[in-house]
Amino acid sequence: MSDLFEGFKGINVMEERKIGQNKGEETKLIKMVCKKLSLGQSVEQIALDLIEDEAIVGEISSVAAKYAPDYDVEAIYMDLKTAEKKTL
Repeated sequence: MSDLFEGFKGINVMEERKIGQNKGEETKLIKMVCKKLSLGQSVEQIALDLIEDEAIVGEISSVAAKYAPDYDVEAIYMDLKTAEKKTL
């Protein structure tokens, strides 16, 4: 056997696709929450409208407040992911 592939670390394409899909879904939720926050809606109303857990909407809302009124979705996403890693 050849040593050509010794130490080779393959890329799991399916896993990468799943990660990308999750990020897309999460950023879409952040974008929708921010849009509703900019319209003056409450966390409770947003959670009802989006059929989403109120705790999740509240967490997004808390982080998003730092970025109001422009709501940088990518920065909010990164802050949420950083906070998530700290709690693990």
